[in-house]
Amino acid sequence: MARRAAEALLVLGFLFLPLTASSFLVPESPRRSGETGDEVLGIALGATHSCIAAVHRDGSIKIVPDDQGNRVTPGWVAFTDDGERLVGEAARNQYAANPNRTIYGAKRLLGRRFSDADLQRDVETLPYAVVDREGMPYVRVDDVRTLRPEEITAAVFADMMDRAAAHLGRKVTRAVLTVPAHYTDAQLYATKEAGILAGLDALRLGRREEHAGVRPRRQHARRRRAHLDEGVFETMASRSDAHLGGDDFDRRLADYFVELVQRKHGWDVTGDGSAMQRLLRECERAKRALSDQHHVLVELKALLDGVDLSETLTRELFEELNQDLFLKTMAPLKKALADAELEKRDIHDVVLVGGSSRIPMVQQLVKDYFDGKEPVNVDGINPDEAVAYGAAVQGSYLAGHHDDDDKVFWGIVDVPQPAIGIEAADGAMVKLIRRDAGYPAKGMDVITTYWNKRTTVAIKVYEGDRSEVKDNRLLCQLDLSEIPPASIWNWGRRDIEVTIQVDEAGTIHAGATDKASGKTAKTSYGYHHRRMSQEEFDAMMREMDEFARDGKARLEAYVHSIKETLVAAGGMELEEKKRGEVEGEVMAVSKWLDGNTYTAEEGDYEKKLSELQGVCDPVISAMQTRLGDDLDDYEDEL
Repeated sequence: MARRAAEALLVLGFLFLPLTASSFLVPESPRRSGETGDEVLGIALGATHSCIAAVHRDGSIKIVPDDQGNRVTPGWVAFTDDGERLVGEAARNQYAANPNRTIYGAKRLLGRRFSDADLQRDVETLPYAVVDREGMPYVRVDDVRTLRPEEITAAVFADMMDRAAAHLGRKVTRAVLTVPAHYTDAQLYATKEAGILAGLDALRLGRREEHAGVRPRRQHARRRRAHLDEGVFETMASRSDAHLGGDDFDRRLADYFVELVQRKHGWDVTGDGSAMQRLLRECERAKRALSDQHHVLVELKALLDGVDLSETLTRELFEELNQDLFLKTMAPLKKALADAELEKRDIHDVVLVGGSSRIPMVQQLVKDYFDGKEPVNVDGINPDEAVAYGAAVQGSYLAGHHDDDDKVFWGIVDVPQPAIGIEAADGAMVKLIRRDAGYPAKGMDVITTYWNKRTTVAIKVYEGDRSEVKDNRLLCQLDLSEIPPASIWNWGRRDIEVTIQVDEAGTIHAGATDKASGKTAKTSYGYHHRRMSQEEFDAMMREMDEFARDGKARLEAYVHSIKETLVAAGGMELEEKKRGEVEGEVMAVSKWLDGNTYTAEEGDYEKKLSELQGVCDPVISAMQTRLGDDLDDYEDEL
């Protein structure tokens, strides 16, 4: 991958904390004078809030507010006694009187099975009932009715469509949808189903960070660079923390005040769902206020019977309570840079998106990490609205606001999650498409067999980042059959060229060609086949984490053993240069261990161990040989 330091853009999202290292290359709006395109929507689906932008026929883009004037709205849905369905702020405002039938956080249920461990932890904190139906989670809204999470999400989509229709004066169904970066294929598919239920025609379904920095090129003449790839917004790496977002800061504040009320008044606020929800909303308000103020009054009358809450919350206390969460935000950032093979100095601009990016401590941490580089605010667009706006920009091109000549030069290159490869004879994973290569992608390799009587060769395609296929996920098998036996004079050698392509829709196309006979075989593995369950996804991540932890333990043990060996050597004569090399390398690795606790992954520790052994083992071996010779001389003297 060519490094384009002057053009690298880092998009950091602190609503779900995705991170993208991307090239900021978006074409000028190519609409001809007097020409119009169809209206289209850009929808950003967040964990707690969502936003919608509309593309008008003249190509202008506007954020569509709700009926209360809010430009981002909570993803809440409520069902009242008289059968009315409320969405957004209207649903949240009546929560205290109707907690059991007010649904929020349904997007966290999308694409998961009921047995999922994370889902079960989420369910324990929800005031409404989530039940098991054929292994899938359903939300109970009354005594006789249960709804799928897709139906709840569809209600949010439908409300957005109604708002857009009122804004534009006509119903619009075509849209570009964005979802959190951590979504699995199953969650993406469930989101698409929700859109279909709402009547949406999804022109594209992509991850949030891909759209966060997209703007029409005419707005960025100063940022343009002459480049053969002009017009491409390439996502080079994407990292996220699925369990870290704006509501985590709210809950941390709420926990503090729950403990305060318990200590002062002897009451447990967590036992009253209505009181707890009021407290969470007040904590959210206080958090937002502290982005502009240094202290705020947290005040709730009659939080519980005879208990009023009135406390001053300072920005310093807020930062102290959430210190570990703030530090946790930096891990995806560092991992994404490593995945993209970029250094901090390669980043030209940093763009923060998502509501929590307004928090001063988040901004300061990012600024400090990039050695004082100030994050930029692209076109003055609010961080909460950047993703919806970017999705609308892409929708404007897909809907016809462009010249035909420019269409082929413009696009957002999607990011596949794991690597894709084939099985080698020894069970190793041969990666043809590396992790985060970008859609569309293509990889090719030539495999060799040495069995002259074989007339069929089975080629297995896997998905995953582990070094052995047994630890990765089998996607499909390609059978190259009816090939003539290989010549015994060539030791039965057969060369087969294997090609894997992933198109823009995420479909895998695998092909194999026997180079001697020209026989070919092809297969495709569609998006709907690739849906990985949340259990599989989480299990894979846990295995990778455990593997990394084991590697860390081996590396730490080796470092310790080298230090002990050097101490034990004491005054033994050892070439000063060699000893200095060992001590310097050990010190460097120790420093690396301290600085990469949260960012090192599978292979990182093994690589460091191999490098350290390459420097230390020859020296230590020579020391041990010298020690053995000295002992032999000593025994001879005796």
